[in-house]
Amino acid sequence: MIEAFVDGRPDPRPLTTSTNPLEDTVEKGIEHRLGDGRATETKILVKP
Repeated sequence: MIEAFVDGRPDPRPLTTSTNPLEDTVEKGIEHRLGDGRATETKILVKP
């Protein structure tokens, strides 16, 4: 599976449900995922 992502297949963008800046990781990423986001958040990306 890792090799498939490295080769560009499949496209991982549809798997990303949120993108948050680093400074908001705890509040908008982790806490949201553990609370209300449990049903909707699958993969959260953090922007450095």
